[in-house]
Amino acid sequence: MKTVTAVVIGAGDRGRHVYGKYALEHPNELMITAVAEPNEQRRKEFQKLHGIPDDRCFTGYEELFGQPRLADAAFICTQDGMHYSPALLARQAGYHVLLEKPISNTAEECVRIWKDCTHGGEGQIFAICHVLRYTPFFLQIKSMLDSGMIGRLANIQYEEDIGFYHFAHSYVRGHWKDSSASSPLVLAKSCHDLDILRWLAGGPVASVSSSGSLLEFRPENCPPGAPEYCAWGCPSAQECPYNAVRLYQWFEPANFLSEIVKLEDPMHDLEHALFHSDYGRCVYRCGNNVPDHQTVGLSFFNGVEAQLTITAFSSKITRHVRIMGTKGEIVGDMARNLISYRDFSTMKKTKIHLDVPAEGHHGGDRGLTGSFVRSIASGKNDLPTEVSQSLESHLMAFAAEKARTEQTVVNFSEFVQKYGLSL
Repeated sequence: MKTVTAVVIGAGDRGRHVYGKYALEHPNELMITAVAEPNEQRRKEFQKLHGIPDDRCFTGYEELFGQPRLADAAFICTQDGMHYSPALLARQAGYHVLLEKPISNTAEECVRIWKDCTHGGEGQIFAICHVLRYTPFFLQIKSMLDSGMIGRLANIQYEEDIGFYHFAHSYVRGHWKDSSASSPLVLAKSCHDLDILRWLAGGPVASVSSSGSLLEFRPENCPPGAPEYCAWGCPSAQECPYNAVRLYQWFEPANFLSEIVKLEDPMHDLEHALFHSDYGRCVYRCGNNVPDHQTVGLSFFNGVEAQLTITAFSSKITRHVRIMGTKGEIVGDMARNLISYRDFSTMKKTKIHLDVPAEGHHGGDRGLTGSFVRSIASGKNDLPTEVSQSLESHLMAFAAEKARTEQTVVNFSEFVQKYGLSL
């Protein structure tokens, strides 16, 4: 198959370390030919890594998409509130598009993109970054369900453990701390978990409920005498699990977060960030508003009930799932790549250990990128998701946030009708 060419919009963590990395590791499959990135040093480093000529390096996506088409595909890796415009411009310019989730941070823009994708663009691929569908973990579970081995599906209990250090980095100090400026937690973090639940349940959702709040990261919980920045010398530094100095300099599981901080501000070192950026602030003084724990209840038309629990308060970043059927149950631990199955008729328990490399989203990043590239190269779209399915999971997230903030149960059919849609 031919080598697919691509442009990258946003050379940050996803653009550089997922799609850029894939191109460097698979040069016969994917080649990056242009980049749009406003940060000069980040842009130049990306340019050097991929050998991109000066005339194909741009400060903004508008300039790039104003050129004649420079590649086969476009990877849109901007922040949540900056997905809509470059995605539409990329489609209009004739690119195949892989768009980071969420599609947009507003339901209206999500619907507009879906409508745009249903008109014209013959043969154009437009995919959303629902990486979990490409993980060996969920592919195995889906295969087990489809085989009928647990009988009729009844309940799904699904837990997303964000990790206390990851939550503090991204949703207290970082880009996603303010839902009005980025996205609600259930959309930004869990729209692809909702996509998985819809996929596993095998039918549309009938109603959505949700509860949750910001419990810990509030000004009134600030330790006495704590300064604005942890590095200024906090009297509670030793016992505070969210001490920025410990998290970014000493705490082993969070070292990858240090790399993200340095990537965001390549002109300065980590010490500068601890003293001068939001990543060094006391977690109780960050002006954040997203909930640190939330539960979403989903009732499907086919009788399946599902519950998604999202929590900041976990020691690991992982997902757990328990799936209950009329003839058996499946229990999965994504961090351990372990799935167990128990047959009710024999009570025999079977364990499945998956051999998955320790890489992005448990193999999902590589799986998604490879499938997208191969679909373009072959001219045959083999991606397991369509924009309509991605839209449904996003609207489930918006319905969940409505249910949480208004303390109500949302009739999903009525909810989507507001946007001119039907199930």
